[in-house]
Amino acid sequence: MKVSIMVNRNDDRSKVESKSEKRVRRFLAVMFFFQSLMSTLPFYHAIVDEQVVSFSALQMAVRTDGYVGENAAYYAITGGLIAVIPIVAFFFCLLDTKSRVKYFVTGAASVLCAALIAFNHMFSLGAVMTLLVNIVTLFMTSQGFLATTSRVKESEKSK
Repeated sequence: MKVSIMVNRNDDRSKVESKSEKRVRRFLAVMFFFQSLMSTLPFYHAIVDEQVVSFSALQMAVRTDGYVGENAAYYAITGGLIAVIPIVAFFFCLLDTKSRVKYFVTGAASVLCAALIAFNHMFSLGAVMTLLVNIVTLFMTSQGFLATTSRVKESEKSK
């Protein structure tokens, strides 16, 4: 007695990542890795005893000793978010190979980091570089989302 199993190969094709999607996903992972490294660069300038002092995002997250003024809690939360959000987006890009969730997460991470940086009034080199990287990652997120959408539509057409 022979038993044959029919396999729909189109379903398998829709779950396989294309070359362009893989390139975009890897590029986004590298950009978010660099963005997490840039959180150690000077982000914020504060005036302490008539001297300008620079703080990185990690120092802003850890320091609550009043060097950043009366808004120390705000800057601690902002610095922590600027340091943690790229790490979360990096792991989404690295581990999510099949769904489009990574593009929503990376887009939201780029917009949120850019908004957090833009609302600080005395930002420095690290903040400017991170803003530029956020613009590039937002553009590449849209490219990856369009590549995934076109692959899914193409696989639905072939069914």
